Amino acid sequence: MISESEYRYHITMPDGLAVLIDMYQERKERLMEKEWNRAQIAYEAYAEHTDWKSLATGDNLPTWSDLPLTIRAAWFYAAEAAYKYDKA
Repeated sequence: MISESEYRYHITMPDGLAVLIDMYQERKERLMEKEWNRAQIAYEAYAEHTDWKSLATGDNLPTWSDLPLTIRAAWFYAAEAAYKYDKA
């Protein structure tokens, strides 16, 4: 979060709103990166626990980077929910 003084300074500048939007976007991207890292950590912990085998089919599990985006997104939401639950 930016401080009130930073906000007041930037909002008075000619391109201040654009600067503020960029600052918020960068912060959002950093937070999203942390969430994606949590998802990858959770997936890889599961994979290591199962010796990189699917418990449902017995097939080899792909690496995180080889997972389809839909599956990575599911791990993202699962990790996010667990993190929020832990913070409550």
